[in-house]
Amino acid sequence: MTTGRKAYEDLNRQVDALRRQAAKASSRLDELTRRDEQARAEEGRQTALLAKFRLDELAAQRVGQSLGSAEREAMVQMAHKQVAQERCEQAIQASVEVQQQLEQQRQQRVAESDALRQRFEREHLEVAERTRATAQWQALSERADRLAGQAALADEKAELAEADRLDKGKPYESDRLFVYLWQRRYGGASYRAGPLVRTLDGWVAGLIGYKEAARNYRLLVALPMHLRRHAEDLRKQSEAAQDELAALETRALADSGVQALEEQIVALDQRIDALAAQIGEEEQKHAALLQQRGEMAEGRDEYTRKALAALTKAIEQASTDELRRDSAATPSRVDDSAAIGIEQARQSRQILAGDLTAARREHEGVMASLQRVEELRRRFRERQYDSGDSEIDDGLDWDDVLGGVMRGVLEMGRAWERVQRNQRFRMPKGIDFPGGIFGGGGSRRSGGSSNRGSGGGGFGGGGFKGGGGFGGGGFRSGGGF
Repeated sequence: MTTGRKAYEDLNRQVDALRRQAAKASSRLDELTRRDEQARAEEGRQTALLAKFRLDELAAQRVGQSLGSAEREAMVQMAHKQVAQERCEQAIQASVEVQQQLEQQRQQRVAESDALRQRFEREHLEVAERTRATAQWQALSERADRLAGQAALADEKAELAEADRLDKGKPYESDRLFVYLWQRRYGGASYRAGPLVRTLDGWVAGLIGYKEAARNYRLLVALPMHLRRHAEDLRKQSEAAQDELAALETRALADSGVQALEEQIVALDQRIDALAAQIGEEEQKHAALLQQRGEMAEGRDEYTRKALAALTKAIEQASTDELRRDSAATPSRVDDSAAIGIEQARQSRQILAGDLTAARREHEGVMASLQRVEELRRRFRERQYDSGDSEIDDGLDWDDVLGGVMRGVLEMGRAWERVQRNQRFRMPKGIDFPGGIFGGGGSRRSGGSSNRGSGGGGFGGGGFKGGGGFGGGGFRSGGGF
């Protein structure tokens, strides 16, 4: 088993190492790109010299001026690129410093939050024990238990009476003559009928013994209703007693200052979340700067594109075969030297092409590894898996997961699923917020605003036995503890 803090330190070390590798790979790529650009520039320069020679020979002033302009344009663009690279490196260093400062602030807040949570748990339990020992709490608890028991018993009796009413009411409700007289309210004050119907109804009533049957059926129907009203009244009394007990517990927490601790912890967690968001934004900015640096190192920036366009236009004026053939036809050695220079430059570029491809592949691989590891670190940070009470079970080979993510052989979603499945928090359940007074919802590490692991009640592993705010403690109410 390893701690979440150690795993987070491993991530920090791996990120730092990958950033160093990225800088080294970028430097190598920049060097190869620079040599390739030099070869391009040399080819352009030799092409310009050859064009100048032909200009002198043919008095083609237009061609010579065009080539000179292309070479000058390339040099201007490379100067602009040098300035942009220097600014990019400065911005990268500044971003790293900002990330370090923000991370230091966040770690300090995490340590403060851990300390407050430990204090909260300790004082929470002390308040629970003191309050439970008071005569007022014991009297309220006894009354709440008594009423809860009475309400449960009354509800059970009402259910039995309702079932009995359905069973014993079938003979009455299956007798059509009885149902007829019952629906006409025969024998009651609301019964209305003419003389003939009244006579016939009386004859039917005497025939089936309606008077006695109606009295028995009326009692059979009324009893479940009475018991149900009684059960409902007891339930309301029980809830009122529970509310009174919860109010006592809430006052005890407020008077002892435990609620103030809760507010401090919530405020700290909000600050931690804000710092995590700032770090994430700065990391995105840093990643964009790394991307920009890589593009300039690879020659994919706007300055290089403009310079290459100018040089390419000059180089495309003649092929190597044409240059050799034309130079051999003249007595001067100037065009011979220029043709050889162009050929050598093109050969150098062909050799560099393979090295550049390998360097780009290496740089892209390091950058991809860095991005994956930084993403894993970000998830750790946002879920506060690096806090003092975070642990990773032996069921997870952490080194294997980290290595798989870095090499790209383990997909991020699967890696994170394995981490979540084996990560847990040592701190007892029920001391998190917000949600109720001390728990019950909005858990920070379980998907709420602070991503902290969820719990039930507030007192955690205290001595209370209820489902209220004290978690697994001794308060029985569903109230503040």
